[in-house]
Amino acid sequence: MQTPTPRPFYWLLALALLLALALRLPGWFTQDVKAKFQLFEPDEFQYVEMAIYQIQRMDSSRLADWDVARYIYNARAFGVQLGLVGYVAGYDEAAQFVLAGRVLSTAYALLLLLLVFRIAIYWLGDGGVAALAALFLAIFDLNASYSHYALPEIAHVFWAYLSVWLLARWYLSLAEGQARHYRLWGGALAAALAFATKFDFLPLALGGLVCLLGGIRGYRFEVAGYKLQVAGFRLQVEGLARHFLNNTRTLAWPVAVSFLLFILAFFAATGFTFSPAQALGSFRHLYDQNKDIVSGGNPWLFNPLLYLAALTAGTSLPMLVAAVAGKLRA
Repeated sequence: MQTPTPRPFYWLLALALLLALALRLPGWFTQDVKAKFQLFEPDEFQYVEMAIYQIQRMDSSRLADWDVARYIYNARAFGVQLGLVGYVAGYDEAAQFVLAGRVLSTAYALLLLLLVFRIAIYWLGDGGVAALAALFLAIFDLNASYSHYALPEIAHVFWAYLSVWLLARWYLSLAEGQARHYRLWGGALAAALAFATKFDFLPLALGGLVCLLGGIRGYRFEVAGYKLQVAGFRLQVEGLARHFLNNTRTLAWPVAVSFLLFILAFFAATGFTFSPAQALGSFRHLYDQNKDIVSGGNPWLFNPLLYLAALTAGTSLPMLVAAVAGKLRA
């Protein structure tokens, strides 16, 4: 019996994962913590404090000498996950939490690579191109930088991508006449994690839009003969309403389940430490900070130039060259 020969793109995918780990692993040990929170990345301490607070809530005898902020404005999902890791591992030093948070961020980066590969191979039908997409993401300098810090940015991107992917697959299953509602529920869970990680409501808004499109799916607008007549427009609206109601009879229960899953997953992901009022207050506080502080640096003027420079710098240059070459050959 012959052993099947592995497809070439699997080797390329394995290379992408190994290269991603090699580029991120050295960053776990940069800027050693010689006292509490002497870190190169100043935001890491917030998520360490969230983790410690989570452990204190789970066991009041643990880390009792740590005086941490009881109300932190940033979204808490990443800090809660780090707290669960620290609780199981028995951490009691800042350096341990920082290292664990950096490893967790890198783990999300590897999951994101696999997700990008899965999305690309589904839409493009080419394993080699999909593996190349994963490889480019592995060497992308901005992703590599953020994914070796104890920060939630890469975790947020993973959950946002996963929610969009599952929502798209759910809608396509409706179009194929074989509804896969578990994809909608998975999309709701991923959207909740994205919201709990970075207060990103866009996956939730996209989910609502996809559900609306699912309700009007299959309706054909009869434009010919109606033109802009009022009676014709009224018939169109009435027909669309009847069609929507017919569709929603079958979609109402899976959509309701997904909404309940979103709410439950959000509070579970934040360790049940966020009341609705606190979550809204945190969101408003961060919004005011962005409006009053961040806007003072003219981000709409300088950020596009900064991002363009970052895109063409360092390890991102191969991505730019490959993209331009592919566009010219298309």
